[in-house]
Amino acid sequence: MSNSRAKYEELIEIENTTVVSQNQQGVLTIVEILQASKKAKLRGALLKQVIKISKEAPHLSASVVFQIAADVVKVDELCNKF
Repeated sequence: MSNSRAKYEELIEIENTTVVSQNQQGVLTIVEILQASKKAKLRGALLKQVIKISKEAPHLSASVVFQIAADVVKVDELCNKF
């Protein structure tokens, strides 16, 4: 195995063993939702729902608010049509 291939395998192994914190997972979830809403051309509608839901339920975490808003706006369903 070449040195570059060995280094690649080592990096992949390190990446797979890295524990993602709950905060990091929440950020990744929000980023995925924003990317999907951009693809579906629904980012404005999504953000309006995020604001509405966060006002109605201020105790929810940001990632949960984004997930609920994405469900309301149907981001996934519309994103997959493109």
